[in-house]
Amino acid sequence: AIAHEIRNPLASMSGSLELLDHPESTTTDQRDKLRRIVSREVSQLNRLLENFLIYARPAPPRRFEVDVGVLVREVAEAVNQAAEYKEHDLVVQTIEELPALIDPEQIRQLLWNLLKNAFEASPTNDEVELKAGFETPDSKWIVLEVADRGPGIDPTIRKTMFDPFQTTKASGTGLGLSIVHRIVESHGGRIDVSSSEYGGALFRVILPSQPH
Repeated sequence: AIAHEIRNPLASMSGSLELLDHPESTTTDQRDKLRRIVSREVSQLNRLLENFLIYARPAPPRRFEVDVGVLVREVAEAVNQAAEYKEHDLVVQTIEELPALIDPEQIRQLLWNLLKNAFEASPTNDEVELKAGFETPDSKWIVLEVADRGPGIDPTIRKTMFDPFQTTKASGTGLGLSIVHRIVESHGGRIDVSSSEYGGALFRVILPSQPH
C-alpha cells in the first residue's frame, strides 16, 4: 500500500518535470500549472511519510495540563480556515473548563484525522459536529465526539477499520484511523463507533482526564 501511494505522486512529478525540461513546447500558464503539480505531490509524499512514521514509531504522550475545550475550539478554528473543508459547516459544542493531563499535539492530530474523515464522508453543505465534555457530570473521563451525515460505517469493516492500510477510499493508505487508535490507546482511553442521529458515523473517544 505504501509503495502504491508513493508511486502515484512520483509518476505525476516525473511527467511534470519532463515537460518543464522542454519549455519551448509549453506556455507560461502551463509551466506554472506543472510547478504547482510538483509542489502538491511533494506535500502529499511528505504527509504520507509523516503518517507512516507516526504509526510505525508512535511517541509516548508528552502530557501537559490542558483545557480540552480550548484545544477543541482551536482545532475547529484551524479547520474552518482550511480551503478543502469550506463546503461544510463545523458545529462545535464544548463545556467550559475541561481540564485533562494529555498530549495536546497528539489529541490535535486525533481530532484532525477524525474531522477529515467526517468531512470527506458528508455530502456537500452538510454539517459535521464536534463535541467535548465529561462522560458524566462527576466523571474523570473526557469525551470527544465527531458525527457526520454520510452513509455510515459498513458493518463488514467495523472489526478491521482501525487496522493499518484498511480503507474504502480511492486514495489513501488507511493510516488515519490506525493513528487515532494508537493515540487513544497510549492515553489509556477507548474509542467507540456507532451510527449518528443523522444516519452517518459517530466516533466517540473516551480519555481519562488523569493518567491511570
